[in-house]
Amino acid sequence: MQSGLPVARIEFLDEKMVDACNRFSKLSLDVLPTLFLEFHGSNNNIEMQGQLAEETCKSFECLKFDYATEPNKRADLWKARHNLFYAALALKQGSKVSLRDHKNEISTILLSDMLTFSYREKSGSVSPSEGYITDVCVPISALPRMIYLTNKELKRLELLGMIAGHVGDGNFHVVLVVDPKNVEEMERVHEFSMILAKESLDLHGTVTGEHGIGLGKKQLLIDEFGLQGINTMKVIKEALDPLNILNPGKVIDMNKSF
Repeated sequence: MQSGLPVARIEFLDEKMVDACNRFSKLSLDVLPTLFLEFHGSNNNIEMQGQLAEETCKSFECLKFDYATEPNKRADLWKARHNLFYAALALKQGSKVSLRDHKNEISTILLSDMLTFSYREKSGSVSPSEGYITDVCVPISALPRMIYLTNKELKRLELLGMIAGHVGDGNFHVVLVVDPKNVEEMERVHEFSMILAKESLDLHGTVTGEHGIGLGKKQLLIDEFGLQGINTMKVIKEALDPLNILNPGKVIDMNKSF
């Protein structure tokens, strides 16, 4: 980003996510932390931007830099990126995912601050594992530290989690593959989410980049915005919703003082 290259997309996959994508999407990427870069422009501009990007990456000890100029190859790579959630879920023994059967029903609900997906087959049975996704966002300069801390907590809490994100703005997601019926494991998932959010604040980031606050993280609003920020939100909420009928209790508790 500091080089001034007009990068259209920057996507990060950690080594566990790369491994999952290789298995699920039949790729052969090196199982290492990987950046996907996309450039737009004329053929000459794209070639020049790619060369400058390669030089920049190799100056920071990048081990390998590949180009995908053919439309089919580019499409395969981005399809793998878009299917990473399914790839992550498929890593857990006992999980069953099929993208080819259009008759499968994919149900999506919002739980706490995290998105949870379960896969329901035609028979009505649900796979024993589900995927939970949480996210944070930090300044780009703090991103390596944040990813290090994330992996450290995943290991400490013995959670199967993979990292992927739109790191051009410091935002990344953690996909956790868990058994929702395992109460102890779900407690560790909640602990992980809270630690991740608080670590992001310590690095001058925000507790969520894209997902929104949600019920699970609204108690962290006071830590991020302070009392003045919360009171300002209340004033805006009251002006727009004087009867407090729009999602009462979500994000802002009008009757609660900090």
